Amino acid sequence: MELLGYFDGQSQYDSLGWHDVSTSDAQQLAYTSAAAGISLLKNNGTLPIQDAGSKKIAFVGSWANATTQMQGIYQGRAPYLKSPLEAAQANFNAVNYALGTKINTADTSSLSDAINIASKSDIIIFCGGIDTSIEAEGFDRSSITWPGNQLDLISSLSKLGKPLVVVQFGGGQIDDSALLSNPNVSNLVWAGYPGQNGGYAVVDTLFGKFSPAGRLPVTQYPAIYNSQVSIFDPNVRPSSKSPGRTYKWYTGKPVLPFGYGLHYTNFSISTASTLKSTYDIASLVAAAKNDASTFDTLTVAVKNTGKVTSDYVALMFVSTKDGGPSPYPNKSLVSYARAKIIAAGQTKSVDLAMGLGSIARANSDGDLVLYPGHYNLTLDTFRQPMASFELTGQAKVIDELPRRASNYSYTVTMHPQS
Repeated sequence: MELLGYFDGQSQYDSLGWHDVSTSDAQQLAYTSAAAGISLLKNNGTLPIQDAGSKKIAFVGSWANATTQMQGIYQGRAPYLKSPLEAAQANFNAVNYALGTKINTADTSSLSDAINIASKSDIIIFCGGIDTSIEAEGFDRSSITWPGNQLDLISSLSKLGKPLVVVQFGGGQIDDSALLSNPNVSNLVWAGYPGQNGGYAVVDTLFGKFSPAGRLPVTQYPAIYNSQVSIFDPNVRPSSKSPGRTYKWYTGKPVLPFGYGLHYTNFSISTASTLKSTYDIASLVAAAKNDASTFDTLTVAVKNTGKVTSDYVALMFVSTKDGGPSPYPNKSLVSYARAKIIAAGQTKSVDLAMGLGSIARANSDGDLVLYPGHYNLTLDTFRQPMASFELTGQAKVIDELPRRASNYSYTVTMHPQS
């Protein structure tokens, strides 16, 4: 409550009323946040779709006309819900729709209708994935493959010789290997649960009004992964029984890595500032208020070398091979920033501030520790080298995990885990 400002006295939010609900600014924010989070996972050049006004467009799939599904699990009552189909029909004349198949069904009765409509179109946009009917609180999935017969329908659509765009919805990850390897699937876009303005955000991205710059917020594991890890073993580090969990520790080859995302343009990245070569741990800790205090800031220059105006999200990771006890994580995200509206040929700078805790590691007690050693900073999923530094001195705990008080009187029997 203290962090939320309940004890700060009068604040600007105390005067909010119903007239502040669903304002034009709030509606624009719903649109912008949805569009900004869309990630482009595959593009053979079809996107953005050009001259759409003169083309017949087929929307296929249960997510094409989705409304309430776009809100995900947690939401308030939306003033409106705009589906991708509605957004397309509001912008273009020749838009047709076919359900094709539901999210998780073996029913094939609607497949032929979808294929027929798609065959008469110039562009096919398949909207599918997963939704809250198979992923929700207390309703876990047993598979990370595309459910039902969606992949069968996509495969059939891909044989029609038309540009085929697949838009993937849902919060959890599913294995996109079949789509990435199919040369007739022109494009793959991840949209998540895009909310009340999600339909317009998706359509505007596909047709070039908004350039995608979002990053995949999950590691996309191969379908076999769920049989390689046990629900009874929550350890993230790899072992003889597990390939590890999360981008930090997974030892297998992901289908797509955490943070992946393409653009409608190209960028070149360079450093616009430098870091010190060495930092004394004792001095860093003495100058810091807590683990959130800034360690240092690296400025990078982002140049748009392509032809399309676009945002760019810079992701910076740290890795080490001698900082603390082994095993070492593959890498850890230490900072990110979004450079907005970079025109063709333009360069913009972004500051990547690193918190002290972001370069620390957790010890066996769960405490955050700064370890002496050599560290490397890389940018993006392709790991472009940006800087290196060394931490010197003695290891130092900068944040302790709260522990159970030894004199606490429990009202139920406790079985502490070692």
